[in-house]
Amino acid sequence: MFRRFASAACAAFAISGLPASAENPLKSAGPTPSERKALALIEQLGAADYREREKAQRELVALGKMARPVMKRAAATTENPEIERRLEVMIAKLERDELLQPQVVSFQGTKTISDLLRTIGGATGYMIDGGPSDEKQKLTVNWKNTPFWEALDEVCIASGMSTQIYDNGSGTIPVTVYPNDTFDPHISHAGPFRFLATNITLSRSVQLSGLPRKGLPVQQQNSLNLNVMLFSEPKNPMLGSQPAVVTKAVDDTGTSLVSTDEAAQRTSYYQSPSYRANNQYLSLNLSKPGRDATVIKELRGKVQVTLLASTRPEVTVEKLLGVKKKTFVSRTTELFIESVSEPTAAGFSVTLTAKHLQPTNDDYAWANSVYQRLEVTDADGEKYTPNGIANQNQGTGSASMTVTFSPPTGKKIGQPSKLVLLEWVTLPREVEFSFKNVPLP
Repeated sequence: MFRRFASAACAAFAISGLPASAENPLKSAGPTPSERKALALIEQLGAADYREREKAQRELVALGKMARPVMKRAAATTENPEIERRLEVMIAKLERDELLQPQVVSFQGTKTISDLLRTIGGATGYMIDGGPSDEKQKLTVNWKNTPFWEALDEVCIASGMSTQIYDNGSGTIPVTVYPNDTFDPHISHAGPFRFLATNITLSRSVQLSGLPRKGLPVQQQNSLNLNVMLFSEPKNPMLGSQPAVVTKAVDDTGTSLVSTDEAAQRTSYYQSPSYRANNQYLSLNLSKPGRDATVIKELRGKVQVTLLASTRPEVTVEKLLGVKKKTFVSRTTELFIESVSEPTAAGFSVTLTAKHLQPTNDDYAWANSVYQRLEVTDADGEKYTPNGIANQNQGTGSASMTVTFSPPTGKKIGQPSKLVLLEWVTLPREVEFSFKNVPLP
């Protein structure tokens, strides 16, 4: 089993515009040249000359995510409104850009399959569980900034393994690989996304009742449906997707399979933004293929997904173990804690009711997401793992439930200290995909 966890060292830096009493950790940590450059540029954001401020902002953006920890600390502590405003704009752009880019792997050479999995985990910060049946098998690869899914699929196909990704709510989303006698030949990659064609069906129907009296011929209905699973990287959890749209589809006889019925395309299965997951199910409705067609020669499409861009506290409950029959109100939410059970080695439970104070058309989705948006930590910030719900009762804009939390596996953790109901910040993203030579039924 191979486990690699993403790590991020968030340094705190004192700069011009911060309180004079603020401690500068760089004195002990020792800033790198890039960090020193970022600090100098942040200071220039408050310059009197507008052109100097603009130039500093462009250069900070060019530094990329390396400068983000410096910028976040500065934005949180600066007393200069101009520096704060510019930093907030840049941080938002950097986080959005990073969310939409895949994690990449670079390695050229030969390694065992196990070592290649470690290489992928180390380069991306993702935890990869499992491994091959043959520990001695080797593979030669030529990865140059190769996206995560492409590198992992290359290893899995060569070693006879399959891939699984599941968000268990622990905060770390593992990717599991395991030996499998089956394989997936129809895969498409698009940055941090992976499309897997799972099956295709061709159905034919004839209406036998309610026929027209004027003697019109009986209409035969044909439908072709391609089912696809969409996967995202662990850092890109999705909250839902809109119906996929086919932009091009041609079989090997030259017949177009793009449905001319726009409503038919829009009836594809989709999920509302109410559940966090790293996979979505898509259904592509196509037109009847040519009489002698055997494959879809080329298919192109696009789908809009809703990404979880970030989270922020919506309601915070401190000193959780002492709370009973108490209501906490934020700008948008009312959270009533009925009771909190006494913690044991197996965990504890919280009985609560959450109500949305600003009703919208999507209030059912809001209520449906409450369980996944709850987070409990100890005094040091270590997270408990949500372990199921009971006595659930959901309505429009409200949800009542008893949630069980357990200690994280393999970690020491203190007593439950704080419960937070998080708000999800979303980002819509249109993703294009393509397949070639898909067999027709």
